[in-house]
Amino acid sequence: MQRPVQKRLACVFCTRAKRKCDKRTPSCTRCMRKKFTCRYPAPRMAPLYDILYAEDGAMSAVTVATYGTSEMDAQAEREGRETVQESPHDRLHSESSQPSPGGVLSRPDAAGIGPSFDSHYDTPWFLTPSSWELAHAPRSECLSFGEDSLMCFVNTLQDWLGQWTSQGHCAFIHRHLYHANLPLPIQDAYTTLTTYQTKTPKTERMILRIVKNRVSNLVQSQPLEPVDGIATVMLDTTQHLARTQALIIYTTLCLFDGDINARAQAEHGLEVLLPWAYQLLQSASLDTCCQAAWGISQRDEGHGGGVTSDGMTGPVTSNQLILGTDGDPELVWGAWVFAESIRRTYLIVVLLVTAYPTLKDGWSGCPGGVNFTGDKGLWDAPSPYVWGKIIETAKEKGTGLAPIRSHRIHDVLGDRKPGDLDDFTHALLIVTMGLELVERWTAGRGLEVSVHP
Repeated sequence: MQRPVQKRLACVFCTRAKRKCDKRTPSCTRCMRKKFTCRYPAPRMAPLYDILYAEDGAMSAVTVATYGTSEMDAQAEREGRETVQESPHDRLHSESSQPSPGGVLSRPDAAGIGPSFDSHYDTPWFLTPSSWELAHAPRSECLSFGEDSLMCFVNTLQDWLGQWTSQGHCAFIHRHLYHANLPLPIQDAYTTLTTYQTKTPKTERMILRIVKNRVSNLVQSQPLEPVDGIATVMLDTTQHLARTQALIIYTTLCLFDGDINARAQAEHGLEVLLPWAYQLLQSASLDTCCQAAWGISQRDEGHGGGVTSDGMTGPVTSNQLILGTDGDPELVWGAWVFAESIRRTYLIVVLLVTAYPTLKDGWSGCPGGVNFTGDKGLWDAPSPYVWGKIIETAKEKGTGLAPIRSHRIHDVLGDRKPGDLDDFTHALLIVTMGLELVERWTAGRGLEVSVHP
Protein backbone atom coordinates (compact mmCIF):
# COMPACT_ATOMS: atom_id res chain seq x y z
CA MET A 1 0.00 0.00 0.00
CA GLN A 2 1.36 3.41 -0.91
CA ARG A 3 1.81 5.98 1.80
CA PRO A 4 -0.83 8.73 1.90
CA VAL A 5 0.04 11.94 0.13
CA GLN A 6 0.18 14.69 2.73
CA LYS A 7 -1.40 18.07 2.21
CA ARG A 8 0.84 21.11 2.12
CA LEU A 9 0.53 23.05 5.34
CA ALA A 10 0.28 26.83 5.55
CA CYS A 11 3.60 28.65 5.54
CA VAL A 12 5.33 29.57 8.79
CA PHE A 13 4.52 33.29 8.68
CA CYS A 14 0.83 32.79 7.87
CA THR A 15 0.59 30.21 10.64
CA ARG A 16 2.18 32.56 13.18
CA ALA A 17 -0.08 35.43 12.12
CA LYS A 18 -3.15 33.14 11.97
CA ARG A 19 -3.90 34.30 8.44
CA LYS A 20 -5.14 32.31 5.48
CA CYS A 21 -2.35 31.03 3.24
CA ASP A 22 -2.91 30.26 -0.44
CA LYS A 23 0.06 27.83 -0.26
CA ARG A 24 1.54 28.90 -3.57
CA THR A 25 5.14 28.08 -4.43
CA PRO A 26 7.81 29.26 -4.21
CA SER A 27 6.10 31.97 -2.14
CA CYS A 28 2.53 32.50 -1.00
CA THR A 29 0.80 35.74 -1.98
CA ARG A 30 0.84 37.20 1.53
CA CYS A 31 4.59 36.65 2.01
CA MET A 32 5.29 38.02 -1.45
CA ARG A 33 3.25 41.14 -0.72
CA LYS A 34 4.94 41.70 2.65
CA LYS A 35 8.37 40.72 1.29
CA PHE A 36 8.78 37.87 3.78
CA THR A 37 10.92 34.81 3.13
CA CYS A 38 8.16 32.26 2.63
CA ARG A 39 8.88 28.86 4.17
CA TYR A 40 6.66 25.84 4.42
CA PRO A 41 7.00 23.30 7.24
CA ALA A 42 8.41 19.96 6.17
CA PRO A 43 5.83 17.17 6.24
CA ARG A 44 6.74 14.17 8.33
CA MET A 45 7.21 10.87 6.60
CA ALA A 46 4.42 8.44 7.28
CA PRO A 47 5.80 5.87 9.72
CA LEU A 48 6.24 2.27 8.66
CA TYR A 49 4.41 1.26 11.83
CA ASP A 50 1.37 2.57 13.64
CA ILE A 51 1.58 2.65 17.43
CA LEU A 52 -1.59 1.35 19.08
CA TYR A 53 -2.39 1.77 22.76
CA ALA A 54 -4.58 -0.65 24.70
CA GLU A 55 -6.88 0.41 27.54
CA ASP A 56 -4.29 -0.70 30.08
CA GLY A 57 -1.68 1.55 28.46
CA ALA A 58 0.27 -1.23 26.73
CA MET A 59 1.75 -0.22 23.38
CA SER A 60 2.05 -2.35 20.27
CA ALA A 61 3.26 -1.67 16.75
CA VAL A 62 1.27 -2.68 13.66
CA THR A 63 2.62 -2.33 10.15
CA VAL A 64 0.84 0.18 7.96
CA ALA A 65 0.31 -2.47 5.30
CA THR A 66 -2.03 -4.45 7.60
CA TYR A 67 -4.62 -1.68 7.41
CA GLY A 68 -5.97 -0.58 4.07
CA THR A 69 -9.50 -1.95 4.54
CA SER A 70 -10.63 0.14 7.47
CA GLU A 71 -12.48 3.41 7.19
CA MET A 72 -9.77 5.04 9.28
CA ASP A 73 -7.09 4.30 6.72
CA ALA A 74 -9.31 5.19 3.82
CA GLN A 75 -9.76 8.60 5.34
CA ALA A 76 -6.03 8.81 6.11
CA GLU A 77 -5.26 8.17 2.45
CA ARG A 78 -7.55 11.03 1.45
CA GLU A 79 -6.59 13.55 4.07
CA GLY A 80 -3.07 12.57 5.17
CA ARG A 81 -1.94 11.29 8.51
CA GLU A 82 -2.68 13.40 11.58
CA THR A 83 -0.28 13.80 14.47
CA VAL A 84 -1.57 13.38 18.01
CA GLN A 85 -0.52 16.21 20.28
CA GLU A 86 0.95 15.12 23.59
CA SER A 87 2.19 17.01 26.60
CA PRO A 88 5.97 17.32 27.02
CA HIS A 89 5.76 15.02 30.02
CA ASP A 90 3.85 12.32 28.12
CA ARG A 91 6.06 12.46 25.06
CA LEU A 92 9.41 12.67 26.78
CA HIS A 93 8.56 10.18 29.49
CA SER A 94 6.59 7.59 27.52
CA GLU A 95 8.25 4.19 27.49
CA SER A 96 7.52 1.27 25.22
CA SER A 97 6.55 -1.97 26.88
CA GLN A 98 7.11 -3.88 23.64
CA PRO A 99 10.35 -4.41 21.70
CA SER A 100 10.42 -2.38 18.54
CA PRO A 101 9.78 -4.34 15.34
CA GLY A 102 12.54 -5.00 12.92
CA GLY A 103 14.32 -7.12 15.47
CA VAL A 104 17.85 -8.29 14.94
CA LEU A 105 20.76 -5.91 14.56
CA SER A 106 23.32 -8.45 13.39
CA ARG A 107 23.98 -9.30 9.78
CA PRO A 108 26.18 -12.10 8.45
CA ASP A 109 27.87 -10.00 5.77
CA ALA A 110 28.63 -7.23 8.28
CA ALA A 111 31.22 -9.30 10.13
CA GLY A 112 34.60 -7.64 10.27
CA ILE A 113 33.33 -4.44 8.66
CA GLY A 114 32.27 -2.50 11.73
CA PRO A 115 30.51 -2.81 15.07
CA SER A 116 28.87 -6.15 15.71
CA PHE A 117 25.64 -6.43 17.66
CA ASP A 118 24.42 -9.63 19.24
CA SER A 119 21.17 -11.08 17.96
CA HIS A 120 19.37 -10.63 21.28
CA TYR A 121 19.39 -6.84 20.83
CA ASP A 122 16.21 -5.31 19.41
CA THR A 123 17.66 -1.82 19.15
CA PRO A 124 20.77 -0.14 20.55
CA TRP A 125 20.04 1.89 23.68
CA PHE A 126 20.41 5.23 21.92
CA LEU A 127 17.41 4.47 19.68
CA THR A 128 15.00 3.35 22.39
CA PRO A 129 12.12 5.65 23.39
CA SER A 130 13.17 5.63 27.04
CA SER A 131 16.62 7.00 26.14
CA TRP A 132 15.06 10.41 25.42
CA GLU A 133 13.49 10.77 28.84
CA LEU A 134 14.46 13.80 30.87
CA ALA A 135 15.89 13.05 34.30
CA HIS A 136 16.45 15.30 37.31
CA ALA A 137 18.82 14.83 40.21
CA PRO A 138 17.21 14.67 43.67
CA ARG A 139 17.06 17.99 45.47
CA SER A 140 19.56 16.68 48.01
CA GLU A 141 22.08 16.19 45.20
CA CYS A 142 21.70 19.58 43.53
CA LEU A 143 25.05 20.95 42.48
CA SER A 144 26.76 24.17 43.46
CA PHE A 145 28.56 25.75 40.51
CA GLY A 146 31.77 27.69 41.04
CA GLU A 147 32.46 30.77 38.94
CA ASP A 148 35.81 29.38 37.82
CA SER A 149 34.13 26.19 36.58
CA LEU A 150 31.45 28.12 34.71
CA MET A 151 33.98 30.40 33.03
CA CYS A 152 36.03 27.33 32.12
CA PHE A 153 32.97 25.97 30.31
CA VAL A 154 32.40 29.29 28.53
CA ASN A 155 36.01 29.33 27.34
CA THR A 156 35.75 25.69 26.27
CA LEU A 157 32.57 26.37 24.31
CA GLN A 158 34.24 29.28 22.52
CA ASP A 159 37.19 27.03 21.69
CA TRP A 160 34.78 24.45 20.25
CA LEU A 161 33.25 27.08 17.99
CA GLY A 162 36.73 27.98 16.77
CA GLN A 163 37.44 24.31 16.13
CA TRP A 164 34.25 24.04 14.08
CA THR A 165 35.23 26.86 11.73
CA SER A 166 38.82 25.67 11.37
CA GLN A 167 38.35 21.88 11.28
CA GLY A 168 34.69 21.39 10.36
CA HIS A 169 33.68 19.67 13.58
CA CYS A 170 33.63 20.11 17.34
CA ALA A 171 32.35 18.40 20.48
CA PHE A 172 28.66 18.85 19.60
CA ILE A 173 28.74 19.16 15.79
CA HIS A 174 29.99 15.89 14.33
CA ARG A 175 32.18 15.91 11.22
CA HIS A 176 29.78 13.50 9.48
CA LEU A 177 26.49 15.08 10.60
CA TYR A 178 26.12 17.44 7.62
CA HIS A 179 28.31 15.41 5.29
CA ALA A 180 26.07 15.81 2.24
CA ASN A 181 23.40 18.37 3.01
CA LEU A 182 24.07 21.56 4.96
CA PRO A 183 20.84 23.17 6.26
CA LEU A 184 20.50 26.91 5.71
CA PRO A 185 20.61 27.82 9.45
CA ILE A 186 23.97 26.05 9.74
CA GLN A 187 25.29 27.75 6.60
CA ASP A 188 24.35 31.16 7.99
CA ALA A 189 25.80 30.35 11.41
CA TYR A 190 29.09 29.19 9.90
CA THR A 191 29.59 32.26 7.72
CA THR A 192 28.54 34.58 10.56
CA LEU A 193 30.89 32.90 13.03
CA THR A 194 33.78 33.01 10.57
CA THR A 195 33.17 36.71 9.98
CA TYR A 196 32.96 37.38 13.71
CA GLN A 197 36.27 35.66 14.35
CA THR A 198 38.01 38.01 11.90
CA LYS A 199 36.54 41.25 13.30
CA THR A 200 38.74 44.23 14.01
CA PRO A 201 38.06 47.29 16.19
CA LYS A 202 36.92 49.13 13.06
CA THR A 203 34.54 46.39 11.89
CA GLU A 204 33.31 45.18 15.28
CA ARG A 205 30.09 47.22 15.40
CA MET A 206 29.09 46.25 11.87
CA ILE A 207 29.75 42.56 12.48
CA LEU A 208 27.77 42.61 15.73
CA ARG A 209 24.85 44.11 13.81
CA ILE A 210 25.08 41.20 11.39
CA VAL A 211 25.08 38.69 14.25
CA LYS A 212 22.06 40.32 15.91
CA ASN A 213 20.18 40.42 12.60
CA ARG A 214 20.92 36.74 12.02
CA VAL A 215 19.54 35.90 15.47
CA SER A 216 16.40 37.90 14.81
CA ASN A 217 15.87 36.41 11.36
CA LEU A 218 16.37 32.86 12.63
CA VAL A 219 13.87 33.22 15.46
CA GLN A 220 11.27 35.01 13.36
CA SER A 221 11.47 32.46 10.56
CA GLN A 222 10.68 29.55 12.86
CA PRO A 223 7.39 28.46 14.44
CA LEU A 224 7.47 29.33 18.14
CA GLU A 225 4.70 27.54 19.99
CA PRO A 226 4.38 26.05 23.47
CA VAL A 227 6.53 22.98 24.06
CA ASP A 228 3.54 20.69 23.52
CA GLY A 229 2.27 22.68 20.54
CA ILE A 230 2.37 22.21 16.81
CA ALA A 231 5.94 23.51 16.45
CA THR A 232 7.37 20.09 17.30
CA VAL A 233 5.78 18.42 14.28
CA MET A 234 6.04 21.35 11.85
CA LEU A 235 9.75 20.62 11.46
CA ASP A 236 11.59 17.35 11.11
CA THR A 237 14.32 16.38 13.56
CA THR A 238 17.15 17.52 11.30
CA GLN A 239 15.63 20.99 11.07
CA HIS A 240 15.11 21.10 14.84
CA LEU A 241 18.76 20.18 15.33
CA ALA A 242 20.12 22.68 12.80
CA ARG A 243 18.20 25.67 14.13
CA THR A 244 19.09 24.83 17.75
CA GLN A 245 22.79 24.53 16.95
CA ALA A 246 22.68 27.80 15.01
CA LEU A 247 21.02 29.61 17.92
CA ILE A 248 23.63 28.18 20.31
CA ILE A 249 26.34 29.76 18.16
CA TYR A 250 24.67 33.16 17.91
CA THR A 251 23.77 33.22 21.61
CA THR A 252 27.32 32.35 22.66
CA LEU A 253 28.75 35.14 20.52
CA CYS A 254 26.35 37.77 21.85
CA LEU A 255 26.35 36.72 25.50
CA PHE A 256 30.08 36.92 26.04
CA ASP A 257 31.13 39.59 23.55
CA GLY A 258 30.88 42.42 26.08
CA ASP A 259 28.51 44.56 24.03
CA ILE A 260 25.43 45.57 26.07
CA ASN A 261 23.00 45.52 23.15
CA ALA A 262 24.31 42.17 21.94
CA ARG A 263 23.92 40.73 25.43
CA ALA A 264 20.30 41.90 25.59
CA GLN A 265 19.67 40.19 22.25
CA ALA A 266 21.30 37.01 23.55
CA GLU A 267 19.18 37.00 26.71
CA HIS A 268 16.12 36.93 24.48
CA GLY A 269 17.77 34.08 22.58
CA LEU A 270 18.13 32.13 25.83
CA GLU A 271 14.36 32.32 26.32
CA VAL A 272 13.88 30.70 22.92
CA LEU A 273 16.76 28.24 23.15
CA LEU A 274 15.39 25.97 25.87
CA PRO A 275 11.94 25.50 24.25
CA TRP A 276 13.71 24.67 20.98
CA ALA A 277 15.87 22.13 22.80
CA TYR A 278 12.78 20.52 24.34
CA GLN A 279 11.12 20.37 20.93
CA LEU A 280 14.28 18.78 19.51
CA LEU A 281 14.08 15.98 22.08
CA GLN A 282 10.35 15.60 21.50
CA SER A 283 10.88 15.26 17.76
CA ALA A 284 13.60 12.64 18.27
CA SER A 285 11.42 10.76 20.75
CA LEU A 286 8.48 10.87 18.35
CA ASP A 287 10.62 9.53 15.51
CA THR A 288 11.83 6.70 17.71
CA CYS A 289 8.39 5.77 19.00
CA CYS A 290 6.84 5.77 15.54
CA GLN A 291 9.69 3.79 13.98
CA ALA A 292 9.97 6.64 11.48
CA ALA A 293 12.85 7.38 9.14
CA TRP A 294 15.59 9.68 10.48
CA GLY A 295 16.87 12.42 8.16
CA ILE A 296 20.57 11.61 8.25
CA SER A 297 20.84 12.48 4.55
CA GLN A 298 24.31 11.38 3.56
CA ARG A 299 23.81 9.60 0.22
CA ASP A 300 22.33 10.59 -3.08
CA GLU A 301 19.99 7.63 -3.50
CA GLY A 302 16.58 6.65 -2.21
CA HIS A 303 13.08 8.07 -2.11
CA GLY A 304 10.80 9.91 0.21
CA GLY A 305 10.96 13.31 1.86
CA GLY A 306 13.84 14.84 3.76
CA VAL A 307 15.74 18.07 4.30
CA THR A 308 17.74 19.72 1.57
CA SER A 309 20.54 22.24 1.90
CA ASP A 310 18.09 25.15 1.87
CA GLY A 311 16.23 23.76 4.86
CA MET A 312 13.20 22.65 2.83
CA THR A 313 12.00 19.17 1.98
CA GLY A 314 13.69 17.01 -0.62
CA PRO A 315 14.63 13.43 -1.42
CA VAL A 316 15.55 11.22 1.48
CA THR A 317 18.80 9.38 1.00
CA SER A 318 19.33 5.69 1.50
CA ASN A 319 21.30 6.49 4.65
CA GLN A 320 18.14 7.62 6.40
CA LEU A 321 17.71 5.26 9.28
CA ILE A 322 14.53 3.28 9.66
CA LEU A 323 14.48 2.20 13.28
CA GLY A 324 14.73 -1.57 13.52
CA THR A 325 17.79 -1.59 11.24
CA ASP A 326 19.31 -4.86 10.06
CA GLY A 327 22.62 -3.99 11.67
CA ASP A 328 24.40 -2.49 8.69
CA PRO A 329 27.51 -0.92 10.30
CA GLU A 330 27.25 2.33 8.36
CA LEU A 331 23.57 2.77 9.22
CA VAL A 332 24.13 2.00 12.90
CA TRP A 333 27.04 4.43 13.03
CA GLY A 334 25.06 7.11 11.18
CA ALA A 335 22.15 6.63 13.57
CA TRP A 336 24.46 6.98 16.56
CA VAL A 337 26.05 10.14 15.10
CA PHE A 338 22.62 11.70 14.62
CA ALA A 339 21.27 10.64 18.02
CA GLU A 340 24.43 11.64 19.89
CA SER A 341 24.46 15.03 18.14
CA ILE A 342 20.95 15.64 19.43
CA ARG A 343 21.91 14.66 22.98
CA ARG A 344 25.05 16.79 23.05
CA THR A 345 23.27 19.77 21.54
CA TYR A 346 20.59 19.55 24.21
CA LEU A 347 23.20 19.35 26.97
CA ILE A 348 25.04 22.39 25.58
CA VAL A 349 21.73 24.28 25.75
CA VAL A 350 21.23 23.15 29.35
CA LEU A 351 24.69 24.37 30.33
CA LEU A 352 24.20 27.69 28.54
CA VAL A 353 20.83 28.45 30.11
CA THR A 354 22.15 27.52 33.56
CA ALA A 355 25.69 28.93 33.39
CA TYR A 356 24.78 32.47 32.33
CA PRO A 357 22.01 33.05 34.94
CA THR A 358 24.30 31.58 37.60
CA LEU A 359 27.11 33.95 36.64
CA LYS A 360 24.66 36.85 36.52
CA ASP A 361 22.27 36.16 39.43
CA GLY A 362 24.02 33.47 41.45
CA TRP A 363 21.53 30.66 40.84
CA SER A 364 19.61 28.80 38.14
CA GLY A 365 17.03 26.04 37.80
CA CYS A 366 17.69 22.58 36.39
CA PRO A 367 16.06 21.90 32.99
CA GLY A 368 16.78 18.15 33.19
CA GLY A 369 19.41 15.87 31.72
CA VAL A 370 19.62 13.07 29.16
CA ASN A 371 21.90 10.10 28.63
CA PHE A 372 24.84 10.45 26.28
CA THR A 373 27.96 8.57 25.18
CA GLY A 374 31.33 9.72 26.50
CA ASP A 375 33.84 6.99 25.60
CA LYS A 376 37.04 8.50 24.26
CA GLY A 377 37.49 8.18 20.51
CA LEU A 378 33.90 7.34 19.57
CA TRP A 379 32.92 10.89 18.66
CA ASP A 380 36.09 11.47 16.65
CA ALA A 381 35.99 8.12 14.82
CA PRO A 382 36.21 8.89 11.07
CA SER A 383 34.43 5.73 9.88
CA PRO A 384 32.08 2.93 10.98
CA TYR A 385 35.03 0.53 11.07
CA VAL A 386 37.09 2.65 13.47
CA TRP A 387 33.98 3.35 15.54
CA GLY A 388 33.28 -0.38 15.84
CA LYS A 389 36.86 -1.17 16.85
CA ILE A 390 36.69 1.43 19.63
CA ILE A 391 33.46 -0.12 20.88
CA GLU A 392 35.07 -3.56 20.95
CA THR A 393 37.99 -2.17 22.96
CA ALA A 394 35.59 -0.43 25.34
CA LYS A 395 33.64 -3.66 25.81
CA GLU A 396 36.82 -5.36 26.97
CA LYS A 397 37.09 -2.67 29.66
CA GLY A 398 33.48 -3.23 30.70
CA THR A 399 31.98 -0.03 29.25
CA GLY A 400 31.37 -0.44 25.52
CA LEU A 401 28.90 2.25 24.42
CA ALA A 402 27.30 2.35 27.86
CA PRO A 403 25.29 5.55 28.41
CA ILE A 404 26.38 8.21 30.88
CA ARG A 405 23.58 9.85 32.87
CA SER A 406 24.21 13.58 32.70
CA HIS A 407 22.21 14.27 35.88
CA ARG A 408 24.48 11.83 37.73
CA ILE A 409 27.68 12.49 35.86
CA HIS A 410 29.64 12.37 39.12
CA ASP A 411 29.21 8.57 38.96
CA VAL A 412 31.92 8.40 36.28
CA LEU A 413 34.51 9.60 38.79
CA GLY A 414 34.21 6.23 40.46
CA ASP A 415 33.28 4.09 37.45
CA ARG A 416 35.65 5.35 34.76
CA LYS A 417 39.25 6.41 34.34
CA PRO A 418 40.12 9.90 33.02
CA GLY A 419 41.74 8.46 29.90
CA ASP A 420 38.56 6.56 29.01
CA LEU A 421 36.46 9.73 28.55
CA ASP A 422 36.42 12.34 25.79
CA ASP A 423 36.73 16.13 26.00
CA PHE A 424 32.97 16.68 26.04
CA THR A 425 32.57 14.52 29.14
CA HIS A 426 35.50 16.22 30.85
CA ALA A 427 33.90 19.61 30.16
CA LEU A 428 30.62 18.48 31.73
CA LEU A 429 32.50 17.12 34.73
CA ILE A 430 34.31 20.42 35.27
CA VAL A 431 31.19 22.56 35.12
CA THR A 432 29.21 20.26 37.43
CA MET A 433 31.82 18.92 39.84
CA GLY A 434 34.30 21.76 39.93
CA LEU A 435 37.64 22.38 38.26
CA GLU A 436 39.79 21.47 41.26
CA LEU A 437 38.11 18.13 41.93
CA VAL A 438 38.36 17.06 38.29
CA GLU A 439 42.02 18.10 38.15
CA ARG A 440 42.75 15.96 41.21
CA TRP A 441 40.85 13.05 39.70
CA THR A 442 42.70 13.44 36.40
CA ALA A 443 46.02 13.51 38.25
CA GLY A 444 45.12 10.18 39.84
CA ARG A 445 45.04 11.35 43.45
CA GLY A 446 42.84 9.58 45.92
CA LEU A 447 39.56 11.30 46.67
CA GLU A 448 36.07 10.54 47.84
CA VAL A 449 33.37 11.41 45.34
CA SER A 450 30.74 13.65 46.88
CA VAL A 451 27.97 15.90 45.64
CA HIS A 452 27.88 19.46 46.91
CA PRO A 453 24.74 20.21 48.94
